[in-house]
Amino acid sequence: MFHAKLSLFAHTKELEHQVDALHDKIIEIAMVFKKAVTLFLKEKRSTD
Repeated sequence: MFHAKLSLFAHTKELEHQVDALHDKIIEIAMVFKKAVTLFLKEKRSTD
């Protein structure tokens, strides 16, 4: 029983690390996207 609990916590910790890594990538992508939109609007490349 004790071993099963440790295994569950180890799996939970690994899952937490994976979620954190995904969160970091999403934030990084959002910052790049924001910068790209800013540059796009600055250069007035819109089709309007």
